[in-house]
Amino acid sequence: MFKLSAASGANIYKLLWKLVSEYTVLQETSQAYRDLLIGDYENGLIPIGYQHQTICIEERFWDCMRALRNFVRNYHDRHPLPVIIKGDSARADLLFGLNSAQHKIIYIAGISSPGKHSWDLPLVLRSPVFREARADTFNRGTFTTITAFTPYLTEEGKIRQLYTSFKVEELFSKGIEFAAPFENSHEKFKLNEYGFVHALVLLEPSPGLPDPDITMSAHTHPQYISGFTQEIEVPEVWSYLNMCQMYAKTELAAILEKAQINALVQINFKQNRFKTKTELSLYIKEELARLNANHLDEWLLKSSKESGGRGISDRLNIRVDKEKILDFILEQSTTDDVVMQEFVPNNAKAFIEE
Repeated sequence: MFKLSAASGANIYKLLWKLVSEYTVLQETSQAYRDLLIGDYENGLIPIGYQHQTICIEERFWDCMRALRNFVRNYHDRHPLPVIIKGDSARADLLFGLNSAQHKIIYIAGISSPGKHSWDLPLVLRSPVFREARADTFNRGTFTTITAFTPYLTEEGKIRQLYTSFKVEELFSKGIEFAAPFENSHEKFKLNEYGFVHALVLLEPSPGLPDPDITMSAHTHPQYISGFTQEIEVPEVWSYLNMCQMYAKTELAAILEKAQINALVQINFKQNRFKTKTELSLYIKEELARLNANHLDEWLLKSSKESGGRGISDRLNIRVDKEKILDFILEQSTTDDVVMQEFVPNNAKAFIEE
């Protein structure tokens, strides 16, 4: 696949690279900065954040293409251009100010390409806030959380590349050297909505970060899919919950219940369980009574294993749209489990109106 994409997509890459580098905000940056941020496949330059052991040379082409895509995604989501830190300043002890002899370091390390998934970006936006969230738990010492995202682990399971953010004063007080996006401007970099500066970091191997206690790996990440993270025994708690949330919605309610977390009212329909509208209608009636949910009128129907808005119904009223509800469940449950979940407006305007 990588070989095919490199052979068939070379001209598209050239066009996209030119558009991104010369017709976006990157036109205000230096060539050296662009090479570090988005790379240049034709000249053998792989961007920071996409450097890893590849299965073939053509995979590097795909990495450079992904760098273009993720830059556009990040910038569209109002992420400021990051400063780039490497060399002597890119030491874990200097950047994060940790002394492992004094601190028990507990941190979440996400394994995801910069800008690939929506759930990673909010954590990057507020990384300094999470790093300062320290607590003395049962007199066992101070626990420090480092929140950062690495696009790839090394073959030894170590973190060398980071996407995170810092307080501006941290960078200057510690004398951190970095490549800024707007070197020739009075304002060399911009801040995010929380007042933090984003950073891509190519960490020096020593002193490096310890192995993560918890990871939040993207469920489509090749190191997760291939079983690499399991082989090197990197904990994958988030991925299990994430997979259940997106691809096993019938399991999510049980997980939340065991954790004593309140959840939306939900009715599960197992694949191929119902053959007629009569038996399905009776089951819904029984479940509504069991859950004390007869007062709920509006619902959403979702296929259990779909994500990203696929396999989902419109907002349906159980008293007005009963036939639509029955038809949806019978059709979708031939190939997947289905959940019927109470509808909750998800924006302030809707809450105010209701």
